[in-house]
Amino acid sequence: MHLAVFQLKQALPKSPQKRTAVLASILQTKYPTIKKLQQMNIVVSEESILEYELGISVLNKLSQDLKSTKKRNDDCNSTVQIITTSSSGENISYKRRKKSLAQRLGISKPRKLI
Repeated sequence: MHLAVFQLKQALPKSPQKRTAVLASILQTKYPTIKKLQQMNIVVSEESILEYELGISVLNKLSQDLKSTKKRNDDCNSTVQIITTSSSGENISYKRRKKSLAQRLGISKPRKLI
């Protein structure tokens, strides 16, 4: 195993730009080994990148909505409550995740997330 890794390193180009180009082209192929690495979350798949970008855009939109509705009347408070309860739940079970979600949404107290 050690010898194979050493030989692979020796076979790759020496310059960082060429080395990353070669490795990127290998990782973008449809080899079964690459698919297995994607399933093990060692190599990020295109679907995972799209899901991540979608999640970031949803969080940004929720954060903007919360910032725009932070007024002191009952309608705005109910809107904030609906947004916070819909963005939390069974998938966000750990306190650390709830705290980071509250920080990301701009909510001062993570206990507002149910």
